[in-house]
Amino acid sequence: MDEQEKKPGRPEKPIDWVQFEKLCAMFCTHEEICAWFQITPKTLETRCKKQYGQTFYKVYKEKSAMGKASLRRKQMELAMRGDKTMLIWLGKNNLGQVDSIEHRIALEEQKVKALSTDELIAQAKEVLPLLVIDKPKDGSGGDQS
Repeated sequence: MDEQEKKPGRPEKPIDWVQFEKLCAMFCTHEEICAWFQITPKTLETRCKKQYGQTFYKVYKEKSAMGKASLRRKQMELAMRGDKTMLIWLGKNNLGQVDSIEHRIALEEQKVKALSTDELIAQAKEVLPLLVIDKPKDGSGGDQS
């Protein structure tokens, strides 16, 4: 027998921690990471505490942040190369930019909410005559009952 005593139970399944960090950076779920290494969630939790001195959740949060930074870098590269869709998306999400029509509608909604009932009725009376209603081509007036 060896000088070292054998531990009871199954031997530990190896976890490639570099691969583990890559999976976190790719936003793989807890379940997917466990499936990748063919281990249970409880085993992954125990092994994270042993390897990093932290829970899986804390390790995952830290390692997935690196993935977010990489993704953001790629988005910026696309935008800086002139990808119009990415430029618009980044502008809206990071700079608070909005499509002008959306902005105008929001402003109009605020104005309407500030009006009294009498003011709303007065504006409706001004707008109603401007509406164009298509008359049926047969000249019947639209009531076909």
